[in-house]
Amino acid sequence: MRAALGSREFLRQYDAALEQLGAPPTKRPKGDKLLAPKWEPKTFGWLGVEYFKSRGEGEFLTLDEDSQTRRRNALELCFAYPRSDEDPDPMGNCPLKYFTAQKAKGA
Repeated sequence: MRAALGSREFLRQYDAALEQLGAPPTKRPKGDKLLAPKWEPKTFGWLGVEYFKSRGEGEFLTLDEDSQTRRRNALELCFAYPRSDEDPDPMGNCPLKYFTAQKAKGA
């Protein structure tokens, strides 16, 4: 870009360059391929996978792509978080019958 930094022409050239480059490439798979790892049924991780497939009003698949990515990333971090200092097993393996608000606050 040849325009002075901060000038209107610079911003125009910058925007044009961004548009030409397009979105940054991602190695993250799309669609159903995102549903791995396999969580046991009736666990916190399994519930998340079910949510990622939901299509009802206001549900996951009705969100825009950016919102889906952000929400999925946040939830997957929660699934991978250790259950406690004493139990390194990920929260995603926590059976729903033992999943409490207190456990969620610790995650």
